[in-house]
Amino acid sequence: MNKDIVSVYLKELHRTISQLRSFERTLTSPTFEAMVEKMGDSNARFLEFLMEAKDNKGIRQLIRNFQTTTLDHMGVRDLRNRAQQLGVTYYSSKTKDELVEAIKKKESLLNEQE
Repeated sequence: MNKDIVSVYLKELHRTISQLRSFERTLTSPTFEAMVEKMGDSNARFLEFLMEAKDNKGIRQLIRNFQTTTLDHMGVRDLRNRAQQLGVTYYSSKTKDELVEAIKKKESLLNEQE
C-alpha cells in the first residue's frame, strides 16, 4: 500500500476523531444540560435533528441563542454571580446591559477555547 494513501487516511481519521471529541464536549457541557432542561418540545425536536446530523456548529448556535434569551431575563444579582463565576472584571460596577455583554463575550471566548 502506498504511504501517501495511508497518510491521507490517517489525517482524515484524526479529523473525524477531533470532530467527535468536540461534539462530545458540547453535549456534556453544563450549558447544554441547562438548555435541555428548560427547552420546549418544538426546540427539543430541532435539537434531536441537529444531534442526529452531528451538527456541532448548529447545536452551539442553539446554545448561544438560549444563553442570550436566558441572560436577558436574569436579574442583576444573578448576572453578577454569573460574571463572578466567569472571572469578569469589575462586574460589581457594571449595569445590567454591560453585564449581559461582558458575560456573552467571556462565554464566547471560553467556547472558542474548547
